[in-house]
Amino acid sequence: MDFFSVNSDIWGLVGVDSQIYDHARRIDFVYKKLISQFKAAIATGSDVGGTLGSAILKVSPLGLHAFMFHDREFLERALKAPHAKPYEHMLANSLRLSIRDLRECLWHVFETYALRPLVSFTDDEGEDIAGECNRYRRLGLAVAHIGFIIRENPGLMGSPGGVSYTALTPWILATIYAMAEGSIGAGSIATIGAPVGRGKTTTLYYVLRSVLNVLGHPEPDSAASKLIFIDPFKFVDVAQELINRGEKAAILVVDNASALFPKHWVRLGGGWSRFYTHMNILINMIRSLSAVTIFVANNPGELSSFVRNAATTNIAGAEADIKPFTATIFTWKAAKLRVSQREEELVKREKLASVYVYPLLKMPNNLYKHDLEVKMEVNRRELAQALQALKEELARGEPPAPH
Repeated sequence: MDFFSVNSDIWGLVGVDSQIYDHARRIDFVYKKLISQFKAAIATGSDVGGTLGSAILKVSPLGLHAFMFHDREFLERALKAPHAKPYEHMLANSLRLSIRDLRECLWHVFETYALRPLVSFTDDEGEDIAGECNRYRRLGLAVAHIGFIIRENPGLMGSPGGVSYTALTPWILATIYAMAEGSIGAGSIATIGAPVGRGKTTTLYYVLRSVLNVLGHPEPDSAASKLIFIDPFKFVDVAQELINRGEKAAILVVDNASALFPKHWVRLGGGWSRFYTHMNILINMIRSLSAVTIFVANNPGELSSFVRNAATTNIAGAEADIKPFTATIFTWKAAKLRVSQREEELVKREKLASVYVYPLLKMPNNLYKHDLEVKMEVNRRELAQALQALKEELARGEPPAPH
């Protein structure tokens, strides 16, 4: 199977590159710097108030997405785009810079944070940035600035870079590396949920492509798609094969997972009941079989309780109202031990994990078509099961009286 070929490649690459942990730390460093810029932009928007302030708050997610996912070609197209009236002019006036100087500052900041993957970063806020741009960067205005340009030029096409600077990329890298080194005995299970069409699978595809790029895989685009099970039932076959082979998976992404692990599985009888008893055992085993397993659903609440209870990480996507774009902000809850003189408790703090914006970020055509085909098949399968359950229920007695 293609999956096992890619999986074997990953473990081989992990064994060759002894600097993977350093790569993960560097990506995490850039990600945290971008989040601090985003927070600074939000704070600045709140402080400024008025038309410019509310506009900064509105477009900042677009800017953060641009920094997280896009490369030099995208930036060059943005810098050549028409002026984002009136907000770019208002921004220039507030900083007492020309729009030309403002865009030069955008170039400096974007280059500092997004165009130097896998190089050393320090806490120095940038010796190589022009002096007049320091306030611009400190206030996080580069994030809002490129957001203005994107919103006023919706035809500006995205060009995802080789590495995406989200919280998910270094997390996956570090977990795979830890399992390969034997420093952890069990992998991580995550759930990711957002309404239909909010970019769950697309975001994960580019995160996986980033992981493969960092590892040095020769074909990261095609390999990433082979790690995502659009048809969730194929995951069962792969898990069984892993057991038979005595192998471990580096990454397993199970799309449309609620079709395989429905919330109301306990109501099904006969063979289905035995099947889900088996699935419960399989989920308990999966952390020893896979470094990172991600279950994708329109809502994590749709997943069976034994999947939700096994998850160590929960990622949720919420809509950001930025017309004409489809924008989703993904957050996750990170566990942290809080200790004081009187208490010691485990708290979960929500953190921004990634931002998705369509049409800036699109799923590759071949994967998109396959995703649609499989979703149709999964829907047909679920409808057939529902009709069968209804027939069995009606066969047991009188149909319910209409209201």
